[in-house]
Amino acid sequence: MNSSKVNTQNNSRRTIKNISSLIAMALAMVTLFQASADKPGKADLRMSALESSTLLEIEASFNEAEEMSLEEIVLEELALESTEGVKVFDSNGELLASGNPTTDSSLRGLVNKADYLASFGSKKYYRLAE
Repeated sequence: MNSSKVNTQNNSRRTIKNISSLIAMALAMVTLFQASADKPGKADLRMSALESSTLLEIEASFNEAEEMSLEEIVLEELALESTEGVKVFDSNGELLASGNPTTDSSLRGLVNKADYLASFGSKKYYRLAE
């Protein structure tokens, strides 16, 4: 009698394992079906109007940069150089004035009296000797 009891328990375990494996297979199939259905279609690959206008603006800016003449390039470089900053220090190392000497006449006067120290990037440094 003990042996028949053991056989019924094994049979119920096998049915539970079979049902579990069937559920797992069904879930795997559903997951694969959903993953294949979520692929982007042709409608998603089209550009929006905003993206299209932005792309046209970028292309136009590249074309404008290529069409600059030598004269325009030189004028642009001169404009960049004229905005450079100048700092003037006294003999103790204290800052007296800073800015653009082409627009500030008092700073220009100090630069004319001062000795050149160094330049870093677009900044130039001067020191007044007493």
